[in-house]
Amino acid sequence: MSHNFSPLNSPRSKTTRTTTQFNSEYQQAIFYIRYNIKTILRLVSNDLNNEDCMISSKDLSILQIILRPEIQKGKNNNNKINLSQYSQLFNNPQQKISAKVLSEYLTNTLSMNETQDNIVYIQGLTKSVMCKDEKSCENQDLRIVNCEDSYLYIDSYVYNLSISNCINMNIFVSAVQKICTIDKCENVNIVVASSFIRIGNTIDSTIHYYGSFNPVLYGDNRSINLAPHNGNYIELLEKVKLAKIPVCYKNCQMFQSPFVMNQNQCLGYQIMSLKDFFCINLPLQFRVIPYQYLVSFENVLNLEKQIQELKNNYQNNNNNKVVLPILAPNEYREHIIQRFQKYQELQNNIINCGLNENQQKLLQDAIQGYFREWMVQTGQIKPISDLVKMINQD
Repeated sequence: MSHNFSPLNSPRSKTTRTTTQFNSEYQQAIFYIRYNIKTILRLVSNDLNNEDCMISSKDLSILQIILRPEIQKGKNNNNKINLSQYSQLFNNPQQKISAKVLSEYLTNTLSMNETQDNIVYIQGLTKSVMCKDEKSCENQDLRIVNCEDSYLYIDSYVYNLSISNCINMNIFVSAVQKICTIDKCENVNIVVASSFIRIGNTIDSTIHYYGSFNPVLYGDNRSINLAPHNGNYIELLEKVKLAKIPVCYKNCQMFQSPFVMNQNQCLGYQIMSLKDFFCINLPLQFRVIPYQYLVSFENVLNLEKQIQELKNNYQNNNNNKVVLPILAPNEYREHIIQRFQKYQELQNNIINCGLNENQQKLLQDAIQGYFREWMVQTGQIKPISDLVKMINQD
């Protein structure tokens, strides 16, 4: 404990105010849960007015979004054990336990000391491109800290994801089983499927999100652009299912309705418009699902058989065709299709004009000029120029 002399205290008073000091955000979170565990249990029981309400095993399992049973003996242990089984207080699924008993048990069980066994750090990345697969971070807590001017692609599902103090980053993470936290970041572009996402104290950033719950915005956010998930590769749905995130149309739309934890809910964010939405361009090892399988979300729900066929007989013949996102609402994918059709129509018109070599060069210069102007106005030119510089350095 440390002593803080409040200006509200009299200069002659010997009374001091004390505040608890934490070594990590983990300790701060556990302290908050311990202090408020009785209220939290009443919330999950839907019996707010009863201080000693009865909690079912199903009610307790809701807390797995914030509490993780220490059941893993190895990194790849995927035994399905929930909190009620781990606590051993419930003899059968129908049994109910007093909130008082559960609060005492949880308070005594929660440790303030964070174990490092299930944590993977990526920190200090600068002007780099990094790809990681399930061998390094599957089912782990992934923490991306103090990275800047880089591209990071995680082809794996992780347990929790924390992105903090990052600047000018492009980050793709296949799936997060529990909570994705984005805090104190600037000018980041993040694509993630997660059970839950929270965004705080972040500015000038775009978050492409698919998940089970509405996003939560807290703290001092400015110019946050919330958008649909825009990823496309064969193993994406498999990773989402491994992370126990349901594949349903409702989850595609969660990005549109955030909970804003401040008084003025209109400030700090906007929803990405159709015209600004594009599919993310992933590295070549992320094999694209052809557009004909993804024309609507209804096609996505019946992809299991086709995906197995694509894995066995993959051919990258999608280079000259439209790439559609897997987990975006239908209106966004339809807009991409319409945009591609207009491009094809324009291309055919140019071919049919019979331009000579000089006319073709003039037209090409004009198109490139307008394209560069669009890239500068929208800010799209910076990540591309940075990537070209990194390639030239290599």
